[in-house]
Amino acid sequence: MDQSDIQHEGTLAALRDVVQKRQVCFDSFRERVGFQHAGSRSIGYELILSGIHSPGSQPPLPGCDSCKDVYEDLKKIAQWILPKDHRPSFYEIEPYRPIIRATRKRKLREEVTLSIRILHRDHYEDPIDTCETRCLVEMENRLMQIWACAGEWTPLATRGIRRD
Repeated sequence: MDQSDIQHEGTLAALRDVVQKRQVCFDSFRERVGFQHAGSRSIGYELILSGIHSPGSQPPLPGCDSCKDVYEDLKKIAQWILPKDHRPSFYEIEPYRPIIRATRKRKLREEVTLSIRILHRDHYEDPIDTCETRCLVEMENRLMQIWACAGEWTPLATRGIRRD
């Protein structure tokens, strides 16, 4: 195993630890824009990462230091999943906002979220194209590689993943 393989494995292990600690889930949605006389159109995607305070810690309060720590962990993951090569699409990581969210999908657990928008680099209002779709799929695949859950959080053992 060469040095780059060792670094890659170390990065994967560190990110997997973050995913487990924060119980990271993700969801994706179409980014839509409305036009005055032509209705709305899908122009890209929004990929949302969700994580929680450490189990057993104080209940989340919007903007607390623990929420900021969760956001910073989500941001490390977001930066790792972004495509590194230049493409016709661009990616925008939403800045931190002191908000706690809860969805029925995840049994109303209190979460900190980070949003990544995947849009055209030029011609912002063009419909979704293959580049944006490819970028979303690649990001979701990288999230699954570090054991993040699509939709609802499921423990590793339930998913048949062993931490060896």
